[in-house]
This record gives sequence, C-alpha cells and structure tokens, in this order.
Amino acid sequence: MSLIYSNLDVVDIAESIKHYLGKRPDAADTLEGVANWWLLRQRYEIAMDIVQEALDVLIKQGVVTTITPHGSEIIYKLKGNP
Repeated sequence: MSLIYSNLDVVDIAESIKHYLGKRPDAADTLEGVANWWLLRQRYEIAMDIVQEALDVLIKQGVVTTITPHGSEIIYKLKGNP
C-alpha cells in the first residue's frame, strides 16, 4: 500500500528533522525513533512555547493568575478563584 503525501508535508517534516539535528548533532535513531522521539518531542517543545505565550496573554488580560506553592513550579488558575 502506498500513501501519497503532498510535497509540503514532506518538506515540513524534513525541516523539522533538520531543526532537531541542528540542536542535537549527535542524535541517531531508527525510523520509528525519528518519528516517535525526534518529531513528537520537537512538536511538544513548540506546543509548550505556544501554550506559555497563550497563558501570558491570559495573565495580561486578567483572566488567569499564578501561584507557586512552597517554591514549586508555577501553577496557573482562574483569577479570583480560590
């Protein structure tokens, strides 16, 4: 069975792999490892950046606030909600 992908999909994946290797030049893995670890990890890192920016916007809008219980990681919550 042959799957057909657009050239844009292939180029996008190739760019993602190059970006990953640029940050980790010693990386080496199987096809499955590249798909499961390199690409998913990179998308996770990008998603974390986007989520952080979204939370920052919500904080500026006064919708979300943060707490840091006992010096641990920052916790985000609805502003005004105990």
